[in-house]
Amino acid sequence: MNKQQRPAERKTVVYTTKAKCRDCYRCVRVCPVHAIKMENGQAQVITENCIACGTCIKECPQHAKTYTLHDRLRQSIANA
Repeated sequence: MNKQQRPAERKTVVYTTKAKCRDCYRCVRVCPVHAIKMENGQAQVITENCIACGTCIKECPQHAKTYTLHDRLRQSIANA
């Protein structure tokens, strides 16, 4: 999925629960489009670059990443 295929709305699809993030950098390393940066010791998703592939969510050992859009998108990413 490239930038042209992302939903037109610029809502955050994946976000970090800051209380759970332990600064391990796993999500940063596995993101295929480099859509995660570290800021103040916390992983931050760069909305404009995120393709909602779910790789960071599956990789996070602390379960600090989660989806925010509707259930249909959440289910399609989970089944990928």
